[in-house]
Amino acid sequence: MEILHSFGVTTFQDAGTSRDIMRALHDLDTAGELAAWVVSSMLINDPIFGFAPVGAELLAEGERYRSTHHRPDFVKIFLDAVGRAVQRAGGPGRSIGIAGGDGPAGGDQGGGRPPKGLTRTAQWLSGPGPVVDRPGRSRGRRAVR
Repeated sequence: MEILHSFGVTTFQDAGTSRDIMRALHDLDTAGELAAWVVSSMLINDPIFGFAPVGAELLAEGERYRSTHHRPDFVKIFLDAVGRAVQRAGGPGRSIGIAGGDGPAGGDQGGGRPPKGLTRTAQWLSGPGPVVDRPGRSRGRRAVR
């Protein structure tokens, strides 16, 4: 942080945080050792890092790790494969499948439906979800849209 401060950087975002990272940020701040403002984006899904928990369980824990300089107020949803799927299929409007390291992973291979991961995420977001009750904040997952 000392080097970043020398360039005027006083804030950063962890764009895909886990419970352990939030706990570490909270502990540093309460010990007076976090010399920056930090916002965390809690993971809704995690096809990359292998963190657990994710989704509703992690969101329910976020408030526990809030401190003076740490704000776990955001979420990260991995939809990265959607762009590759559209590119692989030859552009928008064509049937799509997700290209993974071991070949196609989810999605429709011929009917033009969205990839399974995207469908599940959309279903999760449209559900009733946990209620986050903080003054001035929206309640539930439907507020994301």
